Order: sequence, then structure tokens, then C-alpha cells
Amino acid sequence: MVLARRRRPHVNFFGTPLPGPNRTGAEDFLATHLDLAAPFSWDVRQQNMNALNSHDTARAATVMIDGGQRLGAVLMFTLPGVPVVHAGDEFGLKGNNGEASRTPMPWNDPDRVLADLREDYAALAALRREQSALTGGGIRWLHAEGDALSFVREAAGSSVLVVVIRAAADVHLAPGSLNVAQRVALDGDSAFSTGHISAHINPGHLDTGQSSADPLAGGQIRAGGRAGGQIRAGGRAGGQIRADGTAPGALICTRGAAAAVWVLPGTPLPRAAPRLTPVSAPPSGAPGSAP
Repeated sequence: MVLARRRRPHVNFFGTPLPGPNRTGAEDFLATHLDLAAPFSWDVRQQNMNALNSHDTARAATVMIDGGQRLGAVLMFTLPGVPVVHAGDEFGLKGNNGEASRTPMPWNDPDRVLADLREDYAALAALRREQSALTGGGIRWLHAEGDALSFVREAAGSSVLVVVIRAAADVHLAPGSLNVAQRVALDGDSAFSTGHISAHINPGHLDTGQSSADPLAGGQIRAGGRAGGQIRAGGRAGGQIRADGTAPGALICTRGAAAAVWVLPGTPLPRAAPRLTPVSAPPSGAPGSAP
């Protein structure tokens, strides 16, 4: 999902003749990603570079929407692969081509600092170190439509839910996307967030929409340690929990460009079927054998 605001002249990404990257929807982003990743083994995919730009391209911040670099960083640190930060990205530097991107760090030139993202990059790097699901877990895509993309990285020990949204939108996570323990975990703060984003839990029974013994039924849960029906993302309050009688699922809402990462309980691996020991027939003439 290219987080481009509009086309700008003479913005050079890998020598293409286009004036800049096209604005694509989440559906096309996912389809392209799956096509490109398909020929590679999982081990290779986990070693691929995740980079927003490099010394051979324009700076991504040059063509991004406001806040787009933070959204791109979330994807860079949470998708399978190795996040790669080009020197100066953490200061929001811009450049129309590779030559303009090979500028020194603005340590002694604060006027060149366009956006100080060091805390964001540090928080995402720490999250990746701490959560094994982000370095070795699988990936399950939950939503890809319009301006919104969501997936979960999951392992037996922990799972990580990632939601990245380019414009104001509601993202409905279908019933069964998360198990009960994981939906309960959405009661707490996100591990990282940027922009205004909130998570809502749909109570009810999976089959009938009736209220049930589900711990989330009833439409009121504690959020971020506070009662009152609000969920906080990264310390920001927003959005009311909706008890509309639908099947249990989740709803992520934003007022604009935003992203959040929630740490959830792990995804239990399916139990292997018990191995059956073959029973050989007794030899002919042995006790118990057929005459």
C-alpha cells in the first residue's frame, strides 16, 4: 500500500519513468506482495530487506502523506523480513532521487530535521526484539481493502496484531479472526500506535448473535485500566465499545491516517493426531489365530 499523497514531478524510484509511485489500494498491495513472495521459501522471506527507500532511490518521505512515514515504519518492522533504515529516515529527510538522498545526518543542522522519528523507530525496534512472533512467527492476513490493511504475526508464545490505515476508516475483523483470549487482550493498551485509532469488541454468540457466557458479552469492558467503555491505543482514548448484537469479532476505527500494534496471547498449535500402532495378525496356528 503506497502511502503517496499525490504525484510529484521528477521523483525517481529505481529509474522508473513515472513521476512518482502510484497510489494503490490495500487489495493491490496484498496481491502484489503475495505474487512477489510466492517463489521464496519462508526462511528466505525472513531474511529479505524491508526498506522504505535506499541510497539508490528518492526518499520515501518526499511523496508520503502526512504521517505516512510512521505508518510505513510500522509495516517495515512487523512484516516478515529484516527492517532496514536508511540513514536520515529517522529525521524525516527528503530527496527526489538517489543523489539527493545521500545526504549526511543532520546532527549539527537542526534546520534540516523535518520530523524527529527516533522515538518511533526505537519503540518499533524494541517491540521486534521482544516479540518472537515478529522475528519467526507466521503471518495471517485479516483485512485488505481500500486504505486499510491488517494482519497478525503469530507463534505459540505470542501473537501481534497489526493494523495500518491510510485514511479514516472502519476495519471489521471477522468472527474467528482472533480467539477469545486474544480479543480480551484488546481490552488493554496497544504496544505501539500513531494517529487516532481505537479497537472495539463485538459481543455475542458466534452462531446466533445472542448474548452468551463469553467474557466480553454485555457490551461493557474495562479499557486501559479504566471503566467507562473506552479503549485506549497507545495512551489515547477514543471510540465507544459497540454492543450491536453481532457475532463476536472486532472493529478498528480511525479518524485519519493511523496505525497500531497490539501484543496478544499466542496461537496454540493444533494437536497432532495420536499415532496408531499397527497390530499384526498372529501367525497361523498360534493361539487365537483363525483355523
